[in-house]
Amino acid sequence: MDFLQEVSKKGNERTYAIKEETWKKYLDQPLTLTDDFIADAVDSSFEKEEAKTQERQARFNMATDMWAHFMTLGADYLNRVYKDMDRLNLLSGADRESVRICALSVAKNTLSDRQVKALTKIFEKLDTETDYIIPNK
Repeated sequence: MDFLQEVSKKGNERTYAIKEETWKKYLDQPLTLTDDFIADAVDSSFEKEEAKTQERQARFNMATDMWAHFMTLGADYLNRVYKDMDRLNLLSGADRESVRICALSVAKNTLSDRQVKALTKIFEKLDTETDYIIPNK
């Protein structure tokens, strides 16, 4: 701002701000960053990286918790939910089939992360988009 005031000689700063020659002069100006500015910039990038790390850890923990939850519920439970979904024609055929396949995976103890994510979304849809009451174990 001080630079524009100097260049405009207390005139209309906007007029000078749009001129190419003004910005060429500005490029020649020495730029000094205060220690506080540099410290804030470094802290900010560190905080962002730390936040990303915590977010990744939280997602990992949630995925692990959900895997354990579905494994604890068991294949019989998932089959019962599948049969209810099929009988009541709830959600899409693909969602119903996903629950059936996940039940098979739980029975074989081979439930993948992708299947956990799919089951979680399906159960959220069952809860929010239908009147179906998800049974207790």
